[in-house]
Amino acid sequence: MLPTLAPGFDEPLAMLRACHERILRQCATLTKLAAHLRSDGLTDGARQAADNIHRYFSSAGLHHHDDEEYDLFPLLPTEPALAGLLDALVREHADMETI
Repeated sequence: MLPTLAPGFDEPLAMLRACHERILRQCATLTKLAAHLRSDGLTDGARQAADNIHRYFSSAGLHHHDDEEYDLFPLLPTEPALAGLLDALVREHADMETI
């Protein structure tokens, strides 16, 4: 079976969906890492997992909010209900960046 290729720039919404899926996987790994640290301490595997999570959120994950706010949100319809949701997402992004 051939590996599934990641979506390209010709499928921007699919790219954002794939990015969200990677973020969720990183968060799941972080949850497992926290449990591992409580039970087994800082092992070599835990250190590698922490390095991988940090590398992801310091590289590809770092620009995800900009991709949404500057490339996607301006293309969406300007309906009041949607505008409120987008404003909330921008605030959430700002809150996350302070952590």
